[in-house]
Amino acid sequence: RGMAHQEYTKRYYSIKRNHIKFIVSNAKSIASIYALYQRLPNESTLLNEESDIIYYRMVADSTNITYPSSPYVIAIQKIVTEYDERVALANKIQDEFNNPSNYPEIELPDMYGKNFKLSDSDGKVILIDFWASTSTQSRLNNAELIELYQRYAESGFEVFQVSTDTSKSAWIDAIQEQKLPWITLCDFLAESSSPIAAYNIREIPSNYLIDQEGNIVAKNIYGTELETKLAELIP
Repeated sequence: RGMAHQEYTKRYYSIKRNHIKFIVSNAKSIASIYALYQRLPNESTLLNEESDIIYYRMVADSTNITYPSSPYVIAIQKIVTEYDERVALANKIQDEFNNPSNYPEIELPDMYGKNFKLSDSDGKVILIDFWASTSTQSRLNNAELIELYQRYAESGFEVFQVSTDTSKSAWIDAIQEQKLPWITLCDFLAESSSPIAAYNIREIPSNYLIDQEGNIVAKNIYGTELETKLAELIP
């Protein structure tokens, strides 16, 4: 089995080298696009959009000169653009960790239409919590968080909650039903809300914990782990 794997790996890289050579030599040709999508007998793709993006970019730039309106060229350009956007977003999030004083600002209205800014709570330990009234786990987290909030709020703990709800009535009902005591905001744009993109939120619930100096010190922290961290940050 080991020898077979070694032989397969050797063969794989040999085929890949030949395809890359072909792509580089024929980057302006539509044929280079077909080469990008070649598959092996086991249906795995020979080139990967992530690790081999340099060749996708090369083909996109070269074929765009000769075939700018080709749907194949447009599709390759889209792949490159989406890759660049993912990298830019990932770098932005990483920058927020490396330069915590520059975490993305959030400004949204509460249930009464009054706008609140995240930066208004600077100097406190802030839990930025992304939730939805339709999420059972979000409601369970709220019930657990209320106890921690009551314990630490007077010592400098703030919950800055952003909802992805689209129904204002359902959102307000959930706030009133659970008697949420903290700042809870919503613009009813769901996944299109700017904080969702700014904080790279992929699932609900999610959260970030920010310390008194503006450092993002934890992500998706709940229960006992959150309680321990609050005790550490707010003696």
